Amino acid sequence: VSGLHAAGVRGEVAEGRPAERAAAHLQREDRRDVHGSRGMHPRVFVDAVRQYCARNNVSVELGAQGWVIIMQRGSQRQLAFGYDLGLNSAVAHRIANDKAATSEVLQLGNIPCIPHTLFLNPSLYEYVPPQRSWERMLRLIMDHPAGLVVKPNDGTSGKSVQKVLTESDLELAAHRIFASNQSLAISPYVEIKQEIRVVLLDDEPIVAYSKQRPSVVGDGKRSVLELALAGTRPAKRSGV
Repeated sequence: VSGLHAAGVRGEVAEGRPAERAAAHLQREDRRDVHGSRGMHPRVFVDAVRQYCARNNVSVELGAQGWVIIMQRGSQRQLAFGYDLGLNSAVAHRIANDKAATSEVLQLGNIPCIPHTLFLNPSLYEYVPPQRSWERMLRLIMDHPAGLVVKPNDGTSGKSVQKVLTESDLELAAHRIFASNQSLAISPYVEIKQEIRVVLLDDEPIVAYSKQRPSVVGDGKRSVLELALAGTRPAKRSGV
């Protein structure tokens, strides 16, 4: 759950076979370098994989311009695709990437969360029954005078996430998202102080981290980019 607000705690569950435990440890180490950013530069992830594997006698091969990583030690092989280390089942992975589905699974488990309502792109009505989506959207905005958050249902990094307060804002946000997405999710806007994410391995929390939004204070002389570079360690500047 991401965007302008998020469920207070997000869990990521991994199975515990030896090769996967090594991958989970890699994921934990890599997060130390990237949490707080909106996204991870591909080179940062690949370099972290190589460094970990070099320390642990694991061979590394890259494919698809670094998006496919093959790690092998003896007869054990572990694959990574993009930033996914393959620690969860395919079903868990797909649910976690679907905001509305994640919300419903959490509610079924009596786990507090921010509810997300799914709306399909009207272009899909050729394949599914019409849902009278606009009427449902209007009921949501009437029920939540503090505002709604409209976002792609499977988006990430805050892309196309919009807070809306009026019907016209809602219509424009939905139109923009549906122009390039098959579905969107709407949730009530909630003020939060901090977003904390927790990584679990075999139901045991092994690391927790929070996002820290970068900021700079102007001095009347330097540009925002110059100020950002001045306040960023050289090793981190690839993401600025």
